[in-house]
Amino acid sequence: MVVLLDTDPMTLLLRQRSMGGGSLTARLSLLPLAAVHVSIISFQEQAQGWLAYIKRARKPPDVLRGFFDLQELLKHYSILPVFPFDQSAMDEFTTLKGQSIRIGTADLRIAAIAKANNAKLLSRNLRYFQKVPALDVEDWTL
Repeated sequence: MVVLLDTDPMTLLLRQRSMGGGSLTARLSLLPLAAVHVSIISFQEQAQGWLAYIKRARKPPDVLRGFFDLQELLKHYSILPVFPFDQSAMDEFTTLKGQSIRIGTADLRIAAIAKANNAKLLSRNLRYFQKVPALDVEDWTL
């Protein structure tokens, strides 16, 4: 089994202090590390967040925190395999977009990557991802 972490579960793993992180970590530990993937879309979302935080930071402790967390993000995304948004993901995305599925563009891109790679998507956002036909999605934080 190959799993793809949505942005929110990846954030839980990075922070390890939110509710649900323990259950997610326990279940992921049963899989080989090579079976756990992240997406370039999640990296983009999280990196943009920290870059915006750094840009707004005015106090030295805030600037330091922003760069520290950006560095941690890079470190964690370097450990796990990253699924790209490649041509097969673009083809899936185009098909899904044509079905007028009402979820955000980033979520639809993540769903397309999961489908293109036959991966189970792990997300706490089941309400939206369950709108995507034939997407294997579960919440492992429960």
